[in-house]
Amino acid sequence: DAENGLGIAYSHGLGVQQDWAKANYWFTKAAEQGNADAENGLGIAYSHGLGVQQDWAKANYWFAKAADQGNADAENGLGIAYSHGLGVQQDWAKANYWFTKAAEQGNDSAEDNLGYAYHNGLGVPQDDAKADYWYQEAANQGDARAEYNMGNAYDEGLGVPQDDAKADYWDQKAAHQGYARAEYYMGDAYDEGLGVPQDDAKADYWYQKAANQGYARAEYNMGNAYDEGLGVPQDDAKADYWY
Repeated sequence: DAENGLGIAYSHGLGVQQDWAKANYWFTKAAEQGNADAENGLGIAYSHGLGVQQDWAKANYWFAKAADQGNADAENGLGIAYSHGLGVQQDWAKANYWFTKAAEQGNDSAEDNLGYAYHNGLGVPQDDAKADYWYQEAANQGDARAEYNMGNAYDEGLGVPQDDAKADYWDQKAAHQGYARAEYYMGDAYDEGLGVPQDDAKADYWYQKAANQGYARAEYNMGNAYDEGLGVPQDDAKADYWY
């Protein structure tokens, strides 16, 4: 446990200079003794190339060892590997097996991933109601992507009655966490008066935030705002910049 603790300290820069090579040294020592958190730590290191050469086969080796001990983060890691075909043959049925195990432990990323699988019918029958169940579980924990997905469900009436106000509620929560697609949606909501009073200035505020993250549709809308003087002074140069 002390070795894993040192790994965590070096990987997060807690009281020491962040150093993934040193983190992995300590994670390895703890993992070789069967510490599930350290095994997961090595899985993260190999999957992201942190202090080691990126290697999904090695990542999955360590994720599997941790997942066999019920580590929810590692279960989700294996789900990601199988859903994207990273170091393994892509297999959504296996992905959902691992996502479900992690989601049943309350792992918010796995809950959102399982919602995505049900929404798109990947390895499971398409089912918006089940998608919304898992999105809601993750959104209730503050997962920004799940908050956006709940907003999208209410926006389009997917498994729930269409409701602009509820769509705005969830999208605003995601937007306040910097989730670009939600920022763009909030821009649209204010632009079109969907669940909120129409307000070009507030639309531009949210479009600008999404555009600053390189979200192409928001960049175009900022160009349009400056082109037509919607919520901002008309300015051809700024319009051209965003276009």
